[in-house]
Amino acid sequence: GNYVEVHLADGRKPLMRAVLGALESDLAGKGFVRTHRSWLVNAGRMTGLKPEGSGDWTVELGALEAPLSRRFPDALARLREG
Repeated sequence: GNYVEVHLADGRKPLMRAVLGALESDLAGKGFVRTHRSWLVNAGRMTGLKPEGSGDWTVELGALEAPLSRRFPDALARLREG
């Protein structure tokens, strides 16, 4: 729905009332990348990137793993470059 769960570096997971698309627009200039229809990640926190087959990837963010869908090729390019 209109809720976003935010995973913070200290382990907290606050829930905020927002639309992910609007949050994406607000955070785009701050290093965040949309990797999946349900995920937005901070590229600066990425610790690894591993292929999952069929064009999909997993973005490693320390202990947290986020999906990177093949439908977001620009996100893959951005994460690989930086």
